[in-house]
Amino acid sequence: MRTSIWNRLTTLISGKTTSHKPRAGAGTRAKRLRMEKLEARVCLATHVWSGAASDVWSDPANWSSGGSPNGDNSAVIVFPAVSANLSNRNNLRTLRVSQIQFDGTGYTVTGNPITLNAGGSILSNGDKFTTNTFNPRVSLAGTAATFGAQGRLNLGGSIGGGAAITKTGPGSVSLASANNFTNNVFVNQGTLNISNAKSLGGTVGTTGTFVKDGATLEIQGDISVVGERLHLGTFDFNGAGITASLAYTPSITLKAVVDIPKDGGCTLVFNIIDFKLPTINFAIG
Repeated sequence: MRTSIWNRLTTLISGKTTSHKPRAGAGTRAKRLRMEKLEARVCLATHVWSGAASDVWSDPANWSSGGSPNGDNSAVIVFPAVSANLSNRNNLRTLRVSQIQFDGTGYTVTGNPITLNAGGSILSNGDKFTTNTFNPRVSLAGTAATFGAQGRLNLGGSIGGGAAITKTGPGSVSLASANNFTNNVFVNQGTLNISNAKSLGGTVGTTGTFVKDGATLEIQGDISVVGERLHLGTFDFNGAGITASLAYTPSITLKAVVDIPKDGGCTLVFNIIDFKLPTINFAIG
């Protein structure tokens, strides 16, 4: 029995089968088990809004699962297709979240600022008819953040930090405030709408806005965008015809450095979204 147990242990440790226990002093070297440290992993807690009791985030009774996100520094907050108090308020202080996700429509969120963790996102899911509004100020941690929409997502608060912003989804994301984030904007899909001259953030170094083939940068209102580098159709540049789109309302002045591929047959398309012919002034360098 002892020999059988020893053989099994030897097989597990060395991968070799030993028929008998080695004699003492026979020169057999004992092998040690090695333990490797795994990478750190964080399990993100999901907090699903119900709005059953009131309109404030601090009340645990307003969350159907996960409880209030108070004290959770990597919270995933979900607003489901059906809930009460579609207009609700973040009354928590120093809240950090990894994702805010709207699965329904008609939500309007106000209240205290949030910090969006590195790689975090604010998403409006559902279909093309959904509209949701998130008005608190957003501070971007890390180097990347994603704003996505299937329908329409309105971001009314100012956005700061050093992360690059990527717009995803076929719908529209609207930036309404003067923002001071200091990194690039990538419009990969759908439409990014801006209605403030500073919506695209601070102009630092060579940062700019990149509009991918088939996506749209929509500039709304009588605003003047100054100093922003604008790159059109440069993501998928492969020598084929590339079309990037800019949509304007009347009286827009775009003073930007526009980077268009010289050898790619790029076409700049102006989509007029008002019957009145807009005034478009370019300062191209």
